[in-house]
Amino acid sequence: MELLDECAREKAGMGDEWSPYSYKCLPEHPQKAEMVEVTGAVAPLKTRGKGKGNHDWNKMDRTTKRTVYVTFLENAAYVKAWEAKTGLCATCRGSTKESCGWSVTEGVRYMVCSKCRGSGKSNAKSDAPT
Repeated sequence: MELLDECAREKAGMGDEWSPYSYKCLPEHPQKAEMVEVTGAVAPLKTRGKGKGNHDWNKMDRTTKRTVYVTFLENAAYVKAWEAKTGLCATCRGSTKESCGWSVTEGVRYMVCSKCRGSGKSNAKSDAPT
């Protein structure tokens, strides 16, 4: 789950089972985007077949459908607060790696995180005394 998704979930006031399924940058091209429209709902996971483990959006609970608007500034503040709270790098989320490409033969390729330089730790300064 990406931090944008977590920010949207918190803004929608929904629990962990709520998942986004649609993203739209606003305003639309050719203007510069300022926010993201995130739409999500609670949906069961597919238990068999080709899409096993993925959400079955045809069976989503329509009463939990929410659309929220997250500005880039709100998301940046959320990411900064998340880093301060967890002590982890927001780019790699503590894994020390970030994706750098994809190929048919190798799949996803990873490199050392460019933000934390492979430490997995946040560079954010906490207000709490140490």
